[in-house]
Amino acid sequence: MGTSWHVLAMLIAFYGFVVEVHPGSDHVTHIGGLLSGALIATLLPPLSGSKERALQLVVGLIAVALCLVSGVFAVRAGF
Repeated sequence: MGTSWHVLAMLIAFYGFVVEVHPGSDHVTHIGGLLSGALIATLLPPLSGSKERALQLVVGLIAVALCLVSGVFAVRAGF
């Protein structure tokens, strides 16, 4: 159940690495995100049912919040 979004996230990271989201963007950030995501997925214990769903929701909301914050910083920096 939980693996379909993992594949989608890896494809998005790979697309960002190959195509570059913005000229001059750093590939190290994409590699770091891919490796840290794989590490977190490896270290998390297998969960079942509602615990897995709750963890996915919390991690997803944190990821969205971090994207918004980094977007604000990027706009302020003139990217």
